Amino acid sequence: MKKICLALAMLIMLLSFTACDTSDAKNEIVNLNDIDGKRIGILVGTLFEDTAKEDFPNATLSFYNTYSDLIKALSSDKIDTFLCDDATAEALCDQSDDIEYIPQLITKEKYSPIFTRNEKGKKLCEQFNEFLYEYSESGKLSLLQGKWIKAGTEARLTYYDYEDLPDINGVIKIAATADSEPFSFLSYGRITGYEIGLVYEFCKEYGYKPDLVSLALDDVFSDASVGRIDMGVGLLSYTDERNEKFLFSSPDYEGGAVAVIKADNTDDYDFLAAVKNGFDKTFVREGRWQMFVKGIGVTLLISISAALFGTVLGFGLYSLEFHVMGKTKVVRKLLDIYVLLLKRIPIVVFLMIVYYVIFGNTSVSGLNVSIIAFTAAFSATIVDLFHRAIDRMGLGQHAAALSLGYSSMEAYKKFILPQAARSFANEYKESIISLIQATAVVGYITVEDLTKISDLIRSRSYETVFPLVSTAIIYLLLAWGIMAFVKSLEVGSDPKRRTPEKILKGVDKQ
Repeated sequence: MKKICLALAMLIMLLSFTACDTSDAKNEIVNLNDIDGKRIGILVGTLFEDTAKEDFPNATLSFYNTYSDLIKALSSDKIDTFLCDDATAEALCDQSDDIEYIPQLITKEKYSPIFTRNEKGKKLCEQFNEFLYEYSESGKLSLLQGKWIKAGTEARLTYYDYEDLPDINGVIKIAATADSEPFSFLSYGRITGYEIGLVYEFCKEYGYKPDLVSLALDDVFSDASVGRIDMGVGLLSYTDERNEKFLFSSPDYEGGAVAVIKADNTDDYDFLAAVKNGFDKTFVREGRWQMFVKGIGVTLLISISAALFGTVLGFGLYSLEFHVMGKTKVVRKLLDIYVLLLKRIPIVVFLMIVYYVIFGNTSVSGLNVSIIAFTAAFSATIVDLFHRAIDRMGLGQHAAALSLGYSSMEAYKKFILPQAARSFANEYKESIISLIQATAVVGYITVEDLTKISDLIRSRSYETVFPLVSTAIIYLLLAWGIMAFVKSLEVGSDPKRRTPEKILKGVDKQ
């Protein structure tokens, strides 16, 4: 009953926030001259920060990770405007009636794909420049831009079968930003857009098979810097500093920065219509419920795998320490350092070290890296739980068992281990809950877990409240389900539910 009440309370909170997700305040910005001194939102990883500082020196800047967050901040009066490319502004306004943009360009920009600074990247960059020149001269580039840029929502429902391209001259690992419509974005769970179409035509022309992944803008640059990808696309701007790390091709699009402002909507607010629209955009439209199912599966895979492997590894490490602690203190010292490091370093930092440093130049996937990292972190938790449980118990029972003729191994298995496990059972369950919660950071290394899927849906639907609260409810249900399973495993170790025969199994009754 408590669980049902909690879920209902969260649902009511969802509806309440949805109802409050509007503002009737009149917009104070009419043209670019009104912006200086106002609050400007900036998307992390873009060059619009430099634009804002140069053209609006008296403005206050705030940074956000997605355009969905920018739109939410604008509608709730946290910012007065935000900057983006003119083509992106057009696409955002197609998706949301709450915003509009001032069509006057603040600055002009050129956008280009990037390539890693190695032999393969240099070859690909040269080939792409050659392809881009021929594609432009033939008039096909203008046709492709006309199809995607400022062409309306319906015109952008095009998908490319890049998975079916043959591997004639090798595979190219390509990262595309997931929040840069109409250049590259997710639709129906697939990456599409103007630059995806351009990449498709390039790979088809040169016999490459593209291996595409969707990333946040700053992650595209991070993965390219360590050689995890060969090419990055998605409205990427040139700077001298970036050019030191990456190779930029010739520009494939020229646009410019514009200011997005809140639209002066005077329509009466319809609460039920807003709720229905939010639910539709989060779950129904483009089959987005399937993305949630996929994210849940990835979260469960990482959590369950890390819990199982981490428990086995932690148990093995502590068992090794227990059996050699009378002979040497080196193992205990090493385990203390192991536990200290993994429990004191923030898990997101540890995860990124494993991904970008330890496995930086390998083909190990982000999913496998996540399982490895969380297995190591959870094993440290298990070792720590054993230490605290044994410290509470003391080693008197171990000594008593030895005096009765049991070997050290038998004493450990029959007396110490069962009591220690029973002692930290509740802490173990709480640690699993913490593990599930901690996996929410795997999106930092390109893994599309539940939280990452929620971010992708927010970036595509420009709906904030429904995806976030729905994700919270799903995590709550996952925790309940896993806890129910763990509790069922406790029955075998509960003395109140075990028969005398099971308790005394293996003990010499004489």
